[in-house]
Amino acid sequence: MSVRLRLTLMQTLLLGLVLAAFAIIVYAVISAQETSRLNYELRMQADDLQERALGVRLRAARGRAGELADLPYQGFNPDLDPSLPVVLGHELVAPDASVTAAMTDRMAGSRFSAQLVTASGQVVAHTADPPPVLMIADEFWSAAMTQGQHIAAVEVDGEAHQVFGTRVEAGRFSDRLLLVVMSPLAAVEATLAGWRLTLAVIVAGTVAVSAAIAWFMASRALRPVDRMTRSARAIGEAADFSRRLPEPERADELGRLARTFNDMLDQLATAHTTQRRFLADASHELRTPLTVIGTNTSALLGGVDRDPRERAETLRAIARESERMGRLVADLLILARVDAGQRLTFQRVAFDMVVLDVYQQQRGLNPGTRLTLGEWEQVAVEADPDRLKQVVLNLIDNAIRYTPAGGTVTLDLQRRGSEAILRVRDTGIGILPEHQGRIFERFYRVDQPRSRQAGGTGLGLAIAREVATVHGGRIELSSQVGVGSTFTLTLPVSRLSVAATASSLPPSVPPIRSPAPA
Repeated sequence: MSVRLRLTLMQTLLLGLVLAAFAIIVYAVISAQETSRLNYELRMQADDLQERALGVRLRAARGRAGELADLPYQGFNPDLDPSLPVVLGHELVAPDASVTAAMTDRMAGSRFSAQLVTASGQVVAHTADPPPVLMIADEFWSAAMTQGQHIAAVEVDGEAHQVFGTRVEAGRFSDRLLLVVMSPLAAVEATLAGWRLTLAVIVAGTVAVSAAIAWFMASRALRPVDRMTRSARAIGEAADFSRRLPEPERADELGRLARTFNDMLDQLATAHTTQRRFLADASHELRTPLTVIGTNTSALLGGVDRDPRERAETLRAIARESERMGRLVADLLILARVDAGQRLTFQRVAFDMVVLDVYQQQRGLNPGTRLTLGEWEQVAVEADPDRLKQVVLNLIDNAIRYTPAGGTVTLDLQRRGSEAILRVRDTGIGILPEHQGRIFERFYRVDQPRSRQAGGTGLGLAIAREVATVHGGRIELSSQVGVGSTFTLTLPVSRLSVAATASSLPPSVPPIRSPAPA
């Protein structure tokens, strides 16, 4: 199910529920109003009959009827002969035609009908001929006599009626006469049926129109998403990372999504270009030593080993290129592990001891280059010892490689607040400003021939920066052509309290000069 359809259905369902609840409330109010209006009209008719018709014509019969005297109310008797006298306590009231005429006259032309009923169910007067059979339940009679009036829905001759009963005030016989006014509920039901149909049509029509509008609005709102989807699919199928998604003009969620996606495409394009260049450079770097090894091996097989000096030189060339290829493969393996997010083993490391260890290894490897210690402090960091040593070695090795004979490479280690700072300063050839921004790229060399002659792989600084970043640190460069360069490695200090490190070389150790070439 598409997002467009889900949005339309959700909005339509929500609106439908709200409208249905509103329609139910409206219908309940209308039904209550119609019933209340009908009840009010019934009361008015009953009051009018009592005042205008019964008040002057209702009379009590005189005479004794001992055999029927003081009979209690026995409930409604449908088999009672309407021509018999009506028992009213110790008095008798006969069916009165004049009362019937007066009631009929007052209610002429209305939809209401009325009866004057005794406790035994005898109809004294009525407005319909013949009077409908009104089944008055004991509960209705008792409620009307006790409360003075009562109203309820009663079935009369198989048809639902709203019946209002009120006690007739006839002297001491007031608890024996009940005036009943009734009206069929068909008219009310017809009115309510009309309202039900009207509300149903309104709700259904509104929901249908709302669904159409919701579909249109959702389609219009999601149109940029469709365009972005098509563009993204085209970019993926063509692997053309130079293309970008169309960005909506409005600065809403879709606009931010398009810009974010384009930023990701920028990063993908950069990564893709870097990867292609990396693979090309790696292939080229590996091809060069393999070519040298292959050429010299062919020479050995061709008989160059007949001259011992040529044979020795050929073997030395093979060894050099093999060593260079081994370093290149090792550097590539390190970068591959860093790119793959390989977990490092972090622990508290005496940073000064790591730097001193590399210092001891490097100080005699490059004759004619001064490797010295400058400002020095004991400091500990949280790091992987092997990777940290790799960073320090690459920085020092890079400085020594590009510092001419007689030059100086100085190591400074200090703590500044929560950071440990290692500076590798050289008096080498320096780096032009246009190259400084790319010096940490993989296989990037300022001077290609000189770099290969110096034995570098073009990966040392790239590895150093990547490993420093994994450790939460950074490497910065400041350089001036003809003066030298300074590489600054900054790492966070260990969170534990830094204890005094038992350094075998205090800050006052004098500079050590590498032995001069023989």
